[in-house]
Amino acid sequence: MVINLNISNEDKLVLLLAKPLWADDERASIVELLESYLDWSKVIGLLQYHRISGIAYRNLNLYFSEEAIKFSYEKFLSMLYQSYIMQKNKTQEQWEYTNRVCKALNEDGIDYVMLKGIILSSCVYEDLGARNFGDTDILIHSSQINKAMQCLLKLGYVQGKMLMGEEDIIKSSRKDTMLWSLISHEVHPFVLKTPDCSLIRYHDVDLQFSLDLNTGNRTDNAVHDLIACSSSVTIGDVTVKTLGWEDFLVFLCIHYYKEVTTLKEVTSYNDIVLYKLCDIYYLIANKNIKLNWEKVVYKAEFTQSTKGVYYTLLNLCQIYGEVVPVELLNQVKPQDLSYLDEVYHYNSNEVAATYKLSFIERLVHPNRPTILKFK
Repeated sequence: MVINLNISNEDKLVLLLAKPLWADDERASIVELLESYLDWSKVIGLLQYHRISGIAYRNLNLYFSEEAIKFSYEKFLSMLYQSYIMQKNKTQEQWEYTNRVCKALNEDGIDYVMLKGIILSSCVYEDLGARNFGDTDILIHSSQINKAMQCLLKLGYVQGKMLMGEEDIIKSSRKDTMLWSLISHEVHPFVLKTPDCSLIRYHDVDLQFSLDLNTGNRTDNAVHDLIACSSSVTIGDVTVKTLGWEDFLVFLCIHYYKEVTTLKEVTSYNDIVLYKLCDIYYLIANKNIKLNWEKVVYKAEFTQSTKGVYYTLLNLCQIYGEVVPVELLNQVKPQDLSYLDEVYHYNSNEVAATYKLSFIERLVHPNRPTILKFK
């Protein structure tokens, strides 16, 4: 339970505001903390760093009236609202372009599933302002990648990037695009300028063909199974394809595990970022989504992802208590748990560094790269 963790009140408030459901004692603790004299610069900084300002506003707006809390920092709620409404408008702009891409893929007979982003905002959080995201991730089997790339080119997308302050897309060289696919799980991002939008300067599409993030390992059979078992969801009045929910949960766990344990991500401060665990927690807690836990175990085993699933769900339970059944954790628990403290080189199983601190201590540490013990 968060309220029992030995952490600062600022950290405690942030973790509580990220939680999808609150027990009575947690609600009371939230009110007490919001009415206390805290280091509000730290609270706001943590909410921004963990990218959960929109989630915090969603929850406060959903479960409290503004008059029910006498905020010690009176501008706190309005600051959260600004982040929330910006994210909502940004997501709507993203969706306009994502919808066009999905329609084009359907017209060209390309099998795909949408990952993260708009699916999480619309179907998991059920609130377009809750979650911020910058790109559109689409999973496609490697046998259809070239066809999907041609589809995006016809829509005007180019492989490249837009730098801050620049007005034009910098096209990637042929060498860069080939190398990108060799050492990662996706083709080089496709970018389209969006001059009609006020919040997004460009629309970024990532075509992924593998589950093994941060490596060049191919997982064609697993991807084929995921696409074959896809489900349809409705966003607005549009139907799009995404993963089955058990597959979605396993995919999110793989994604979190790979980023948290890759040295490049740790030293870029992109490792233990709370929104990634929120994605998983809100999926599990959503009453409109019924997860089959036996199927989750089967999918984790089929994709050889039990280590990642255990690592991720254990982290979630270390913060919030019994989020998932204990039996599930035991079923995916590896015999050797030494990997829980290990960080690896990019695209490698070679250990680059280890942690000596507990997960909670890592989570709240302001400068994690400095506590790594390098090999």
